[in-house]
Amino acid sequence: MRIPQLILALFLLTAPSYADDFPKNKEKIMDEIFYSLDAVGTLKQDANGMVYVDVDNDFIYKLYPWIQEEGFELPTSLYGNNALGAHVTVIYKREAEDYQLGWIKEAGDQVYFKVTGCKIIPLNQAGYELGCVVTIQAPNLDKLRKKYGLPSIKYDYHILIGMKPRKVA
Repeated sequence: MRIPQLILALFLLTAPSYADDFPKNKEKIMDEIFYSLDAVGTLKQDANGMVYVDVDNDFIYKLYPWIQEEGFELPTSLYGNNALGAHVTVIYKREAEDYQLGWIKEAGDQVYFKVTGCKIIPLNQAGYELGCVVTIQAPNLDKLRKKYGLPSIKYDYHILIGMKPRKVA
């Protein structure tokens, strides 16, 4: 093995990986979902073309206390001028632009989904390093993307329930 490959291999072995990390209270979060939250939402599209499933904000408010002690904050989607609240992104704004999506006729339809888990993922958002998400399966969302000529989504469909700020050095 050449030196650059060896350095890369060592980095990959020692670098923190959050893709399979779970919050400490994962079981309690899953119980809360099972006993008190409905796995249904409404398909919506914003003025920028983004398509999402609007779900009950209790997906955040009831689950957030279980991750707060780990340093997570409420998601930015709950406040500000463009607040969507709890939601599942189906088609990103950039995709809507790239594929010249226009308005979808399915807006307003109910979407049923299955919660599949809860995990911690890396975030690519200014000021935040990690997100805690509830992952879902919804075959109808895959069919919708396919209908409008979009490729399969790269990541699990999910609801962001908390964001961990970057540590300031």
